[in-house]
Amino acid sequence: MHVLSEVQNISDTVVAKLDILEVDVHHLLDSAKADSPNDVPLNSYYHFDSTGKKLKSKWDSYDVDAELDKVDDDTATSALRRPTSSPDQLRRKVGELEHEFEAILAYLDTVRGDEEVRIVRKQLVGAINDTYLVTLDRLKGQLA
Repeated sequence: MHVLSEVQNISDTVVAKLDILEVDVHHLLDSAKADSPNDVPLNSYYHFDSTGKKLKSKWDSYDVDAELDKVDDDTATSALRRPTSSPDQLRRKVGELEHEFEAILAYLDTVRGDEEVRIVRKQLVGAINDTYLVTLDRLKGQLA
């Protein structure tokens, strides 16, 4: 049982890394979404077509208050932000965590013991397979 508690501690450390990675992926996806241009075609030069119909310009849907709030938020949190990771770095971290979970699973396969040890080992393996590796696959799909 002592060995399994040590494996559980190692697994908890890897899960903490997984949580941090998940937050980083969400920040990357949110920043990519915020940086993408609007899908509305805008015309900033001609404001009317040949029939006299007013063309849409970027100023028709521009919300000054929202932009000012965004600037205020950016300046307030700029000191709190940490450097963002690139998608390649995050993909590499996903692979590293996947490797760490696979190593834990391989070690758990070597652990033998009585019924209580078998039950705890099965719970650890189930948590890794059903939760953590599924989360890694989902993150890998989001980064693709």
